[in-house]
Amino acid sequence: MRLAQLPVLLLILIFSLPALLNSIGTGKVQIDMTNFGKAWEEYTAQPDSEKALKIYAMLPGSKDEEIRLAAEIRPLINKSLNVLESRIFSGERTALQIAFRLLVIADSTLETELAKILGNCIRFNARNFLQELKNHRDLVIDLSVIVCSFRLTQDGDTGGQELEKKSRQRALEYIEDSDLKSIKKECLKTLKKCKIK
Repeated sequence: MRLAQLPVLLLILIFSLPALLNSIGTGKVQIDMTNFGKAWEEYTAQPDSEKALKIYAMLPGSKDEEIRLAAEIRPLINKSLNVLESRIFSGERTALQIAFRLLVIADSTLETELAKILGNCIRFNARNFLQELKNHRDLVIDLSVIVCSFRLTQDGDTGGQELEKKSRQRALEYIEDSDLKSIKKECLKTLKKCKIK
């Protein structure tokens, strides 16, 4: 190599460095019926922790990853979301983790259902909710979407929504874990701003 070519190579390296740095840590995740779809169907047919861990590992852990999602996946998940919900409310921690990771691939319909499930979890197991929210905070763009989603009430049911809001507030205030203090404070602040419809 000649010395005259060195500055050109350095310039190419300097200008391509940002693109190289942006690509570090991002991967391609393919979510199709062959692998994920089959695993999801097996999990929802006979849920257990081992199958849940498999599902969790297959889901992207970041919105920065390039995701190829088969068209049939969201309807498949929506159809059997009640199984995931029952596992969350039975205390299965991995099911709660799956719900947070599903936010990465969710369209508006799936996101709405997941937000209602996750929001409802506050009242039933605030500690698990806060721990997993803390672990998956980067996947939750707008915390109010979850904290202010009331699953068991309808728009116009102001009494029911107000009752749910107070129940969530009490459940959050009950948690004293020092490592959850910051995320708890953020949830309570968001909850106070929830508008009753």
